[in-house]
Amino acid sequence: MGIKSLIFGNKEKVLYFSGCEDGDEKVDENYKEIMARLGIKYEFIEELPSCGFLDYELGDRKRAKELAEGMNNLFLENSITKIITSSALCYHMFRNIYPKLLREWNILVEHISVSILAGLRRKRIFYSSTDSFVSVVYHDSCYLGRHCGIYNEPREVIKFLGGNIFEFRKNKENSVSCGVGGGLLENFPETANKLARNLISSSPEKDLQIISACSSCSSHLKSSSENSLDFSSFVLGRLRGLQ
Repeated sequence: MGIKSLIFGNKEKVLYFSGCEDGDEKVDENYKEIMARLGIKYEFIEELPSCGFLDYELGDRKRAKELAEGMNNLFLENSITKIITSSALCYHMFRNIYPKLLREWNILVEHISVSILAGLRRKRIFYSSTDSFVSVVYHDSCYLGRHCGIYNEPREVIKFLGGNIFEFRKNKENSVSCGVGGGLLENFPETANKLARNLISSSPEKDLQIISACSSCSSHLKSSSENSLDFSSFVLGRLRGLQ
């Protein structure tokens, strides 16, 4: 299994890891275009195996460790030094769990919201006219937020791109789960869907779209309401309006 190289002569070998959960291919393509527009250089591996998130969450630590070892070996074989991932679940796994499962884990991991914010700052891209601002509601992912401490970067990206953010009454560290994580959706879908509906009904502005930097959260919320917008769709749409 080889790497499709998109850059040459780059000392740092950065891999874009879209995530191992079933997702929307459009989201993946959105992020690739966003990174191209922002000059974020990366490489891509076709058909990567699972990072082991679901196995770990459901208690099969032996299987999770086997998957982690296999993934780490694949990265080392391809000389990967840094991972940019758009999956909050995989980001949590790489950042917090792999160091516990593996004897050696020396690969830097960055969530794509952090990469995008750095790219916007580097290229000095921002909306300056209030006439083109748009209002949204932001939802904090459990894994991206409480587990990984990423609260401000997605909000800063939205603000750079002319977003006026309305907050849930319970936000950031106190954010309420949408029901997608921890294997709940796979094992208790009715409960997971109820949590999504409850979250949507608590939106401070019922007519505004809810955005989350976690594609799993966005996908799950979208199954219960049309007023859910993936982070990648918002970012790309706003970038296209400027470039």
